[in-house]
Amino acid sequence: MSQVKTVYFSEHLRQDHRTIFNCLKATLNRYNYEVKTLKQTKDIWIRDFMPILFDDKAIQYKYTPDYLIEDKANHRYLTNPELPIKEIGLKTDKLELILDGGNVVKCNGTVIMTDKIFTENINLTAEDFENKFPHIKKLIVIPRDPHSDEVYGHADGMVRFIADNHLLVNSQYPDTFKQKLHTILKENGFKITELQVKENTKYAWGYINFLHLDSLIIQPSINKVNDNYVKEQLETLYPNVTVELCDAKALTKKGGVFNCVSWEL
Repeated sequence: MSQVKTVYFSEHLRQDHRTIFNCLKATLNRYNYEVKTLKQTKDIWIRDFMPILFDDKAIQYKYTPDYLIEDKANHRYLTNPELPIKEIGLKTDKLELILDGGNVVKCNGTVIMTDKIFTENINLTAEDFENKFPHIKKLIVIPRDPHSDEVYGHADGMVRFIADNHLLVNSQYPDTFKQKLHTILKENGFKITELQVKENTKYAWGYINFLHLDSLIIQPSINKVNDNYVKEQLETLYPNVTVELCDAKALTKKGGVFNCVSWEL
């Protein structure tokens, strides 16, 4: 795929979190990325409903997540993906599966997802999924985040690719779950590096949800005790990448950070 040129955000992010949006926009512009907002959205978390890109293909799935469908109070946040897709004039291929874009962490043809894919697509097997989603060369399913307040089942708050066979893994888990997660990843041939924090502060889980574009990472700034400590790790693990910080505290309180609110084309 050619290098990313445009990064999209919801107009709601610009309106409701102006300081955060302005920092993201200024940082991206400084590195020659164009920034646009999508007006036909009902929520700031556009990663969840925008297409998944594989080379020259844009794959659109059914966006009916249980955490929005089952609670009537949340129906107002349910975006019809066809509207922002039409807004940017993008042609898509349809995937007959219920999915969240935040539950897709990919590198080339390898995709990592949590097992929430099976709770929302009853009777689906990994083989069925690969048949329905032929763009994937290898699917790796991991257990979802065990914390009771993590209702989304997304993989992008758990693991991120450093290289084809090297993963950055969140450290904010109980030891028993961590052992289970690491075992699955190692059995699939991955080297694992944990993203460490100095203090396990309330929102330290959010550091791994950075925005990674080509040779730029925009790291969430969450608290002073951990910010530079995390930044030094990212600069070591991604030696050809520049790491910049933007304040993210208001987003972490809503359950997501920079990968969640962005979508790149």
